[in-house]
This record gives sequence, C-alpha cells and structure tokens, in this order.
Amino acid sequence: MLRKTEPNGNLSGVECPKCRCAGNFTGHGRYTRTIVHRSREESVTVRRVRCASCRATHAVLPEGVVPYKSYSESFVLAVLAAWASGMSNAEVRRSFGISETTRRRIVADSRRRTCALLACGRGRAGKLHRLLRLPHRRKH
Repeated sequence: MLRKTEPNGNLSGVECPKCRCAGNFTGHGRYTRTIVHRSREESVTVRRVRCASCRATHAVLPEGVVPYKSYSESFVLAVLAAWASGMSNAEVRRSFGISETTRRRIVADSRRRTCALLACGRGRAGKLHRLLRLPHRRKH
C-alpha cells in the first residue's frame, strides 16, 4: 500500500515498500472499492502501480481509505471517539448501525495499530502508548 503521493498523484519521491527504490513506478491498472461512511457508501477508484526495480505491485490508496477495511477513516474515528467518550456498546452499535463484532474489530484494530506504531512496551514509546491507549471497558 502506498499512501504518500503529491497533490497531482505524482509518485516520484515515494519509495517502494518492498525494495525501497524511490519513484520507479509505472501504471498497472485500477480497481473500484466501496467505502462505508456514516450515512452512505461511496465507490472510490484505487490506482495500481508496479515497481520497475523489483516488479512488485502496489495499490495507491486515496486519502481517508483504511487498508483492507471497508469503513472510511472518518467513520472509524467517529466510532472510536463515541466509544471512548463513555457511550455504551449498545449505544455505539445503534448510533452507527454496526454489529457488536464490527465494533470489537474496530477497537481491536486501533489498539493493534497504536501498539505497532509506538513500539509497544519499549521505553518512552511504551509510556506514550499507555497514555494514548483506549480505556479497557466492561461490557454493557
């Protein structure tokens, strides 16, 4: 997955995640993905590119698209904010029209990503992770 692009979609300074060669991409097609926002679904076009050095293919994700998820970044953040503010699990589900499994997955994914980004448990990053971590809550 490639997230960094110039405003015009230029990938000249972006490194290949596989071989770290910078800006050596050619177009390799497109596909459509459905993203769920709070009150609607939206189809977005995802560009595919191939690294000319290692021949790996990558998707260039539009802003606000979460890799491997159908919910938008803003939707996920809204669910997390509601849950962390003290709204009960049932209220979150009703308010956002999601199942308990989806709510749990959103919370678990956010914890996993935070932990990976902050090198969970190591020195200052571990302390920061503990400060930023979503509260453990009892089931309602």
